[in-house]
Amino acid sequence: MSDTMSVRELLLGKPGSRIPPFRILLAPCWDGLRPDDDGVGALRDAASARLAAAHRPDLDASVGAMLAQARARLRRTSTFLVLHQVQDFDGFFAPMTISFTEHAAASGSLDEQVSAIVAKHGAEPLRGDVGMLRWTTDASTAVGEGRVRTRTISYLTPVPGTERTRALLAVATILVADDAPDDHPLLVGSEQVADAMLATFEWDVAA
Repeated sequence: MSDTMSVRELLLGKPGSRIPPFRILLAPCWDGLRPDDDGVGALRDAASARLAAAHRPDLDASVGAMLAQARARLRRTSTFLVLHQVQDFDGFFAPMTISFTEHAAASGSLDEQVSAIVAKHGAEPLRGDVGMLRWTTDASTAVGEGRVRTRTISYLTPVPGTERTRALLAVATILVADDAPDDHPLLVGSEQVADAMLATFEWDVAA
């Protein structure tokens, strides 16, 4: 998907943490924000605008509640960055956010946790890159009086120089209709966008 990637790069790191700066190419019409009150408020406003444009203001309260829950979860998990699409590109808008979190082993290295993830979820290297592990899970989530299908794509890469005791965890969360099939365009397209962006990830060793 190199022809759809943005020329912009983010050079980011978590302020006050042991996560070093890194680079990632963003797809067109994507941006990053900090998951503070202002950032979550921006996501809330964007979601409300899209629901209004889709003539579904009835879902606004439910989506707002979901974002409030997400805000609490982001705080618990030390999430420091969220990527999201800000407008359509070539008629496509991914119903997805990608969050970045610092992940540390309770004791020793992360090797045991990684082995468990491979065994339970069939995790594999992203596009053959042994430095980044990728796995997918699906769930059905209640939204108001209905439900939505939630697909979560997780990407785990060790922080250099930590002997695999700490890692960066990126989590792409996609929301579609509860009865959406696996080949639904929103699912397939969103996965492609997430994989394309994470495939460009690299630590900024010069920083």
